[in-house]
Amino acid sequence: MTDSYHEEFGGFKVPLYGLFHIRDIKNHPPFDKKSAEKLLNEYGSERVKVIVKGLEWAVKNREFDFQNVFPGMKYSNEDILWYFDKTLNEMAESELYTMVGENKD
Repeated sequence: MTDSYHEEFGGFKVPLYGLFHIRDIKNHPPFDKKSAEKLLNEYGSERVKVIVKGLEWAVKNREFDFQNVFPGMKYSNEDILWYFDKTLNEMAESELYTMVGENKD
């Protein structure tokens, strides 16, 4: 695996970094329409597409060492991937894909 994933699929780093601010990912509130609007306002449509693409890459590349991307990550790879799966599913339910012009079935 080359470092090219950082450019094309590195969008997972935004939600991964966000884990530093989450005390308990198993009880974290769902990603809802309000969360989608906040994400769009903060990052813009094109960057949000990169974030989604990065999350999609992450859940397909489960062997990647996400825990060590940022020093001091307290969650295991298993927990991180659980959170990524949950977030992607909730993003689809939140209408985020429609908001950024993506068609996800």
